[in-house]
Amino acid sequence: MAEPSGISAKLQPGSPTDPVQFGKYLLLGLIARGGMAEVYRSKVRTGTVQQGSPTDRLLAINPGTASATIDGIATREPAFGLPAVWIPTDQRERAATAGYTVVDPTTALSTHLSEVIRAFLPELLGRQQTKELIDRVAQTSPKLVDELIPKIATVGEVQRVLRNLLRERVPIRDLTTILETIADIAPATKDPDAITEAVRAALGRAICRQYQNDKGELPAISFAPALEERLLHAIVRTDQGAVLALDPAEAQHLATRIARALESAVAQPVLLCTPALRPHLWRLFSRILPQVGVLSHNEVPPSVRVAPVAVLD
Repeated sequence: MAEPSGISAKLQPGSPTDPVQFGKYLLLGLIARGGMAEVYRSKVRTGTVQQGSPTDRLLAINPGTASATIDGIATREPAFGLPAVWIPTDQRERAATAGYTVVDPTTALSTHLSEVIRAFLPELLGRQQTKELIDRVAQTSPKLVDELIPKIATVGEVQRVLRNLLRERVPIRDLTTILETIADIAPATKDPDAITEAVRAALGRAICRQYQNDKGELPAISFAPALEERLLHAIVRTDQGAVLALDPAEAQHLATRIARALESAVAQPVLLCTPALRPHLWRLFSRILPQVGVLSHNEVPPSVRVAPVAVLD
C-alpha cells in the first residue's frame, strides 16, 4: 500500500523507530489474529459502511474551517468522524477553494486502515516486540540499556509505558529519550502513570506538533484554578491505583461544556491541565470525546504559544 498522503499525512501521529517496518510487522500480527477482518466484518454487520466509497467521486472533508457548503452525498470521514461530502471530480477546485480537504477514495481508505492499525497498536505491542525495540536502542546506546534493563526497570514495565503512549497516539520513534527518562524516574517511583507523565514531558515538542495550527500555535481549552483544584480533590487512591471519582452527572456536565467549546473552535483544540490531573481526564473522556488530546502544562515547550479557546470554571 502506498504511503498515505493528504489529510492522512497531516494527521499521522507516528510510530516506533522504523514506522514502516514496524507497522507492517504489527499489521501481519493483526491479520494473523483475524483482527482486521473482524473490524470490517463488524462494520458491515452494523451498517456503518453502508455508503461505501464511490469510486467515481472525491471525498471533500471539512476540517472545521470550510467557508461554504457544497452539493454531494453527505457522509463522515471514516477515520476521524469529520463531516464530509462525496463530490463529483469536477468539483475538486471549488471544494478546495472553500476550505475543504479533498482526497480520492484510495487515500480515504488508506487513512482508515492506518487508524485501525493504530487503534490496535497497544494491544499488539507485547513483551517480545518491546524487547526487540530495546535491543535496537542497545545497538547505538549500549550503556543506557545495560543500566536500565533489568536493574532499574523490567521489559514489562517499559512495555506498559509504551502502551500508555500508544493509546494516546504519542510517537515513540525517539526510544532513546523514552528509555533515558525511564532510567531517570523509575528509581523514584514504579507508578506507570507517573513514569508515563515524565516521558510525555520529555517528548513534549513532538506531542505538541500533532496539535499545532498553521501558525505554530497550540489551541487549548483550559481549566480555571478552582475547577482544577476541585477535580484534583476528587482523585481517590485505590488498590488498583488512583482514579478520578466524579459524580456521573458532574462528569457528563463537564463533557457537555467541553463539547460546546469544541463546536465553537475554529481549529481542533486540546485540553490543557496539570500533570497530576491529565491521565485521569484522558481516561474519563477518551470514549466520549476520543478525538480530543489531553496535554499537561509540562508538555508544552516555552517556544510553543498557547492559543486559548475557552477556560472552563
